[in-house]
Amino acid sequence: MLIFFKKRYEMIINNNPNNNFREIKKIYIFKNDVLNPIYFYDKTTDSQDAISDIETSLICVINNVIPDDFHRSIVTKSINGNIYYEVNISIDLYDLPKDKILELNELFNKKGFGICYETQDEQYVIGNEDEALSINIIDNIKENGRGEDYITIAISGETIYRPIIHTII
Repeated sequence: MLIFFKKRYEMIINNNPNNNFREIKKIYIFKNDVLNPIYFYDKTTDSQDAISDIETSLICVINNVIPDDFHRSIVTKSINGNIYYEVNISIDLYDLPKDKILELNELFNKKGFGICYETQDEQYVIGNEDEALSINIIDNIKENGRGEDYITIAISGETIYRPIIHTII
């Protein structure tokens, strides 16, 4: 038996199960003093002074992110009709020298950051100067001689600003 719906819909979504996929490539971490979502976008497209401001706020770049070790959850929530986003992102980093781990522990383990992560097609900007993200370093070093030693960079926070997505040309 076929059922025909007579109701008119406001939106129809067609899922497109093709071979296109997103794969994480790189993560940029900024001090939060520059990252207002619109301000960030304007800075990357306008004056050279604005670009240098962002470059001076850049404190860490993570290259060659292993897609299986990148975990991302951005949940839309609401309190009394006010929408906000709960952000939880983690990245596992392998085979870091001891001095780099110490440097990461000094740099992070506090609140005050914004991030931009990049796939092959898009950049996602999360965090701003008003609602900074926290970044914590989690030591998962087992010292068991099996090559299972890694640390996790855990990025978390809440923001009222929806993550901004830019297409990479």
